[in-house]
Parts: sequence; C-alpha cells; structure tokens
Amino acid sequence: MIGFEGGGAMTLARLIRMVGVTVAIGVLLGLATTLTGLFGQVSLFKGASVGGFISATSCMGLWAYLTLNFVMRSISFRIWVAMQVLITGVVLWDLSYFRYMFVVQGQGSIWPYVGYALWPFAIAIIGSWLKARRVGLKAFLPALFYLYAFTAIEWIPGLHTSDAKITTQMGIILLGCNLYLLLTLGKAIKTPSVQ
Repeated sequence: MIGFEGGGAMTLARLIRMVGVTVAIGVLLGLATTLTGLFGQVSLFKGASVGGFISATSCMGLWAYLTLNFVMRSISFRIWVAMQVLITGVVLWDLSYFRYMFVVQGQGSIWPYVGYALWPFAIAIIGSWLKARRVGLKAFLPALFYLYAFTAIEWIPGLHTSDAKITTQMGIILLGCNLYLLLTLGKAIKTPSVQ
C-alpha cells in the first residue's frame, strides 16, 4: 500500500536514483545538524559520514517494510491492519516509558522521553496524511506504521544512549530519509502500459 499503488515495477535506474537521493538527503541532514552546532563539536566529515550511514539504514528499512507488508497482506489483510495499529501503539509507549526506565532507571522526569516519542509521531502523522492525499485514505495507516514503527527500529542505537544530541541528530536524519522514501516510492514505480 505504501508504494506499488498502480501494480507497477521499478526499473534499476529509478532504484539507483532513489537510493542516491536518499543518501544525499542523509549526508545533507548530517551536515546541517553538524553545522548548527546543536549536536556537539563534530567534524563535517564525521557528520556527513553519519548521515550517509543512517540513510543506508533507512533504505534497508524500506526494503524490510515492503517485504513484511507483502507477506502479511498475503496471510490476512485484517490481521495485518490490526497488528499495525497495535504495534504503533506499543512503539509509542515503548519510546516514552520503557526508554525512560532503560536509560535513567526511572530517575528524574519522564517528560523529555515523552517528547522523544511524540515529535517523531507528529512528523509521521503529517507524512502519512501527505501520502494519503496523494494515494488515498487506505495508505494512511501503512504509511504511519512505516514512518513511526520502522523509524523507531532503525533508531534503536541512538535511543539506547543517554546523549540527547546524538539521539536527536539520528532521529532527524532517519525521519528525513524515511519521509523522502515514503513520498517518492510511488513515483519510482513504473506502471505497466496497457496494450
């Protein structure tokens, strides 16, 4: 539902272009977050390298989601829809409460951790709404699940640190790359011509 709306196929050139642009977005976001200085004193090379690596992770996450979506839809569409809702809720709770308990063992305020769960969720809702406007309302839930749950899975190394700067930088790069992939995948699919 996220991509193959028209039942088309992707050409190798379009795949290479999509991956290349994703890496470029990751590198640019890595540089931008480094240049702002909000995320510590990091060299530009390291910021660009981190952005490139994270963008590659994002591409692999999209492939994993598309594979999982294909398998689960072939088993049971209704169960898959229910699972996406349930897993999205669990991830929202996990990013706030469980992370609060894991990182600081329940010491201090939980509100910064709730914030880390909500800002990606808000971006995921906006991105899913944009996808649903293009494709149709049926695309909203799969898009939300991909943008939120899969971004959280890709974000695990950054979430396991107590350094808020690293966590935020990684989240910004992942969400930027995943949002680009979500919104352009449908365009990258070549709809077969009717003869």
